[in-house]
Amino acid sequence: MMNLDKKIEQYKCDWLKDYLKELIKGRDLKTYNRIKRVLYYFPNVFYSVSLDDLKIAMKHAEDTYICLGSGDIRYVVFDRMYKEKYGKDFDTPLWGDSRYITIGEFCSYFGV
Repeated sequence: MMNLDKKIEQYKCDWLKDYLKELIKGRDLKTYNRIKRVLYYFPNVFYSVSLDDLKIAMKHAEDTYICLGSGDIRYVVFDRMYKEKYGKDFDTPLWGDSRYITIGEFCSYFGV
């Protein structure tokens, strides 16, 4: 598994290091662990997200969907989660992206 610093560097979200340190200092371990989990499983999200976007997404995790396109990284476990939720296989569109699951659903699946 790629370490956190390398992922942050690869996905060009240098501001994330400082924000994660801020969360630890503020003892907000729930948000810290959620962000790390999203970074690991859905790293492509961090190509286009700003700090303000991330803060809003974490605050409203039950209403914020993770969207995936055909070229985005995805793990088999999420195909199972999608099938359980919607009763059909997840199929990414050829163009654009598609709603997958909410951050809240994703984090509760892992108990975070």
